[in-house]
Amino acid sequence: GDAIYFAFITGLSIGYGDISPETAIGKVVSVAIGLVGMVFVGLTVAIATRALAKTAERQLGMKK
Repeated sequence: GDAIYFAFITGLSIGYGDISPETAIGKVVSVAIGLVGMVFVGLTVAIATRALAKTAERQLGMKK
């Protein structure tokens, strides 16, 4: 269980710091929050990229 927790925390680039959960439920909650954060950032970047591409198409008169 601890190995899975450390793998997720490292993979999500959160890092194991001075304040960290000690219970299993706390570890699950922290990993879940990290995953939700990654999804939120990914969606935000995807939406911004699509908007930028559409704006560039309009400004440059390019068509697919």
